[in-house]
Amino acid sequence: MSALGAKPLPTPNLELVAADRWTEAFQSDAFKKLSRKRFRFVVPALVSFSFVFFVLWIIQSMFRAVANHRVYGYINVNFVYTMAIFPTVWILGYVFVRYIRREVHPLEDELNRRFQKGVKP
Repeated sequence: MSALGAKPLPTPNLELVAADRWTEAFQSDAFKKLSRKRFRFVVPALVSFSFVFFVLWIIQSMFRAVANHRVYGYINVNFVYTMAIFPTVWILGYVFVRYIRREVHPLEDELNRRFQKGVKP
């Protein structure tokens, strides 16, 4: 009891309130759409890069004659293919950043704005 005789109001547990809001946000349709957008790029990119990488592994282990074939001087197919992986990664990274900026960030901003306002996403 306070000095005036009234009971103090109970304070809500802010951690539980925030956890409920996060749970709501994660289960919302907007968040599910956001996750689908991310996976729509990540999964094909992962599969395609893994294919490129494993082809290199197969060429090096099973087709050594092809891998050791000289292209120019001491430069062989193995070296050329291995060096081609670097630009592939850079291009894939560039395309990923562009995709995320155009497709995913607007959805994240919308979800964050709605979540901060307390509007049900």
